[in-house]
Amino acid sequence: MTTSRRGLLIGVAGLAAIAWSWQRFGVEKVNLTFEPIPGLDGWRRASTGAISGSGSATNAVFLGLEENTVEPLARAQLCETLYASAESGVPIAVFTDINCPNCRSLEAKLEVRRSGLSLTYLQLPVLGEGSEVAARVAIAAEVLSGVPAEPPRGLRGTGLSALVRHHAERSGLTVETLNNALTSPKVEARLKTHRRAAETLGVFGTPSMTIGQTLVIGDIPAAVLDQLLTTIEPVCS
Repeated sequence: MTTSRRGLLIGVAGLAAIAWSWQRFGVEKVNLTFEPIPGLDGWRRASTGAISGSGSATNAVFLGLEENTVEPLARAQLCETLYASAESGVPIAVFTDINCPNCRSLEAKLEVRRSGLSLTYLQLPVLGEGSEVAARVAIAAEVLSGVPAEPPRGLRGTGLSALVRHHAERSGLTVETLNNALTSPKVEARLKTHRRAAETLGVFGTPSMTIGQTLVIGDIPAAVLDQLLTTIEPVCS
């Protein structure tokens, strides 16, 4: 091996080691801080400190909802709404919008860790009429079948008919039955409850996530998610 080639390989190895060290100690070990959520004793919002630009509100899609302000939920109803899933594992609730690209990123990270989580998805359509209809489809399928709705992976942007077929097949419903339920009182009530949960927590954008009684706004790096999952007490009461 020539001297120049040996030197190049050593240099590359050195850079790799530096990059690994930066990732491990500069990203994985985040100085998490928390601030209380006004009006909700025991609830707090997480801040990821030095890398908040990668995993805070800057990676959430926001829409001013002042025009459609809804009444907040009572504390017990908030916990019941957020953690409706009967699965065992760390309770996590995710506010999502089908047209939110950062939601897809966060949902993918959660799916990889699914075996240790109890996930509930709440619809918070903030990106227009298409998001609103998609939210109603998901909620209608859940209301009619009792099967918890989940993000339609791979179907975002494919059109309403494909979305309806997906939820109908997954829930054992006909397309006609599902379409007829989109504006039913039960769907209206469930969508309103999801919005009330967001209002109670001060959530106005997607993705937003709760772990127990801790709120995290925006997409976050996988290492930060793992840190949160191992440092937060997953209790809601």
